Amino acid sequence: MGGRSKRPSGGRMLRIIAAVLVLCLWAFKFPILFDESIDRAKDSPATHSSSGNSWDFLTLPQTPLAANQNLIQIEFDWINARLLGPDSYGGTDKCSLCGCPGVPTPRDCPQWYTVEDIQDSVHFMDDHSDVLIPHSRALLNKRRLEAEGDCQVKEVTQARGGWCLTPNPKGEKMTTANGSFLVPFHHVPPAKRLVDEIDKLIRDEDVRSIVDFGAGVGQYKLALTERHPDLQYYAYDGAGNAVNYTNDYLEYFDLTIPLGLPKADWVLSLEVGEHVPSKYEGMVLRNLHRHNCKGIILSWGVLGQGGYGHVNNHSNDYIIKVIEQLGYVLDQKLTARFQQAKDNYWWFKKSTMAFRRTTEVC
Repeated sequence: MGGRSKRPSGGRMLRIIAAVLVLCLWAFKFPILFDESIDRAKDSPATHSSSGNSWDFLTLPQTPLAANQNLIQIEFDWINARLLGPDSYGGTDKCSLCGCPGVPTPRDCPQWYTVEDIQDSVHFMDDHSDVLIPHSRALLNKRRLEAEGDCQVKEVTQARGGWCLTPNPKGEKMTTANGSFLVPFHHVPPAKRLVDEIDKLIRDEDVRSIVDFGAGVGQYKLALTERHPDLQYYAYDGAGNAVNYTNDYLEYFDLTIPLGLPKADWVLSLEVGEHVPSKYEGMVLRNLHRHNCKGIILSWGVLGQGGYGHVNNHSNDYIIKVIEQLGYVLDQKLTARFQQAKDNYWWFKKSTMAFRRTTEVC
C-alpha cells in the first residue's frame, strides 16, 4: 500500500472521537494558557504605555497558529499512543513473558497495534510535517541527552533497547573519514554476504539512498560507501554514546518514538527489533515503514535465538505477516540470496529478509 487507502468506517469513527477529545482537552486547556499568558504579559514591556499605565496594550503569545500547532501535536500524540502495548511488556525485566530465548517454549509476543494505527501515524506526520517534524526532532534531542547522560554514569543496557558502547581491545579497527575506532563489544564486522548482495542491489536497481536503523558503529555504512561513494547513507544508532564513540560518523536515534528523519530508497535494519521491548514494537515498525520509499531489508532475531539484550524475538512468519499487511511483498529471491551460508553469520542465515513495497512512494 504505497498510496493512501480508504479507511474503514470504524477508522473514521475513531478519528471523529479523537477530534472531539482533542476539542474537549483544548476547552479545558485554553483558560490555563490564557491565565499564563496574562501573567507573562503583565511583566512584558509591551504591556506598558508611555504614560506609565499598564494594560493599554496586550498581545497574547498564544496566537491562532500556535493554538493550531498544539492541537496537531495533541492529536498526533493520541494517534501514537495506540501503537504502544501495556507497561507489563515495557522493559527488559519482563522478558520471561514472551519473545525471549531463555523460556522453555519461546513464543511470539502478541501484536498490540494494528497496521491502520501505523499508517495513521505516518500519514498524519506527512500531512502536518511543518509542525510534527520539528516536534519529533525536539523529542529526539531530549532522548539523546538522556541517553548520553546514562552512558556517562556507567555502561548500561537502556530500557528502550540501546546500550552504551565499550571498546573491545580485540575488535576490528575501523577507519572512517571521521577517524578510527574499534568495533565495540557486542558488535561484529559486516557480513560479506550481505555487503555483496546489497552492493548488487544498488548496482542493479540504481539505489541512491539507504537509511540504516541500528547501524552499530557504521560497519555497513563504511563497507557500502567505499564501493559507492555517491550513495546517500543515513546511519543511526540508539547507543547513548554512539555519536561520540564514532566521532560523529553516525547519528543518534530512538526507535520507540515517532521519527521524522530523511527518507531513503531502502531501510536497512539488522538484528535490532529483538532488542526493543514488545511494548514499543508498533512504533519500531512504524519507523521502518515511514522512512523507506521502495522497501525494507530486515533481520529480526528468531524465536529461541540467544544474544545480548534480546527481549522480543519473533518467528519469521510473524514478521512477514505484519509487514505484508502494511503493503509489502516478501522478495523471495533476494531473501534467499541474503540467507546464503557462504561468508555469512549464522543468525543472518535464519532471519534476513527483503520486503518490497507493492507501490513505491516518495
